[in-house]
Amino acid sequence: MLTGQHAVVCYIAGELAEFVSGLRRELAPRQGHLRTHITLLPPRLLQLNESEALAHAKEACRATAPFTITAGGVQDFLPINPVLYLDIERGAKQLCQLHDALHHGPLHVPEPWPFVPHLTLASLTSPGQTRSSQELVKRRWKAYRGPRAFTVSELELVREEPGERWADLGSICLAG
Repeated sequence: MLTGQHAVVCYIAGELAEFVSGLRRELAPRQGHLRTHITLLPPRLLQLNESEALAHAKEACRATAPFTITAGGVQDFLPINPVLYLDIERGAKQLCQLHDALHHGPLHVPEPWPFVPHLTLASLTSPGQTRSSQELVKRRWKAYRGPRAFTVSELELVREEPGERWADLGSICLAG
């Protein structure tokens, strides 16, 4: 068995990613280095080596065609988790199907919470900080005039590294 947490994510680029990264740096500076992403498989310990995990993920996604996601409103995971996020207005069903396809066989581990497709803005230190930051974030999101939609065409298997960093291990292309 490998040590260290692994996850599958979809990176987001462009103006939307810059907006989210700027908010994250402001709200949670220690997370400012994280790339903007949607998590398809939350962090987990693997029961197989990384190349086998990547091969399994590629096979699980083989029949999935690229699809469009539209970010929706500002939400939080309180009282369970002090996290602010953007919900998924369009494409949530496809993200759930992709999660279910990946969360199978050797990549399956018990997950502490049900899968909720979302774009994390910041993991904050307390419920109070989450509540006080939420109105600011809602105002900024309302004022944002850039694109809110993007295409999911590629995923990435990542491994947690020291210092709250994540290393990219391999791409998983959606081909359909």
